[in-house]
Amino acid sequence: MNYVRQLNAFGEKSIGVLNAKEQAMYLRLFLIHNALRRPEWFTVSNTQLMRELDIKSEHTVIKLREQLRQKGFLIFRSTGQGKMIAYHMPILYSDTPAKNAVVDAGTPAKNAGDPCKKCSGTPAKNAGDPCKKCSGTEVVN
Repeated sequence: MNYVRQLNAFGEKSIGVLNAKEQAMYLRLFLIHNALRRPEWFTVSNTQLMRELDIKSEHTVIKLREQLRQKGFLIFRSTGQGKMIAYHMPILYSDTPAKNAVVDAGTPAKNAGDPCKKCSGTPAKNAGDPCKKCSGTEVVN
């Protein structure tokens, strides 16, 4: 999992979907997950979440956890060890670039003979020609 991409995807996908308490719980679990070096599954007790989120009721933690699961932000299962719950953070981002996203593979030359600004590749024969080494700038459809 890419930490920054996951956090950015959470920021985008949670708008208008998660309330403040759900966001706080997700982010607390995300930080715990990261502190544990992002294992596939990790365990956290309800009491730890209550303490770290300043929540007084275990029922609230259980309710928030279920809401995050229903909305696709969290997967969890009982460990059979009292109130320890195993959590899995599903990947929220896609490896596919967004439609019409600009993929910068180099900068076309402004003047004939200029090398590419990105890779210092082969000078262009004509102004505006893409770099021969990194193919210039293209649009992904």
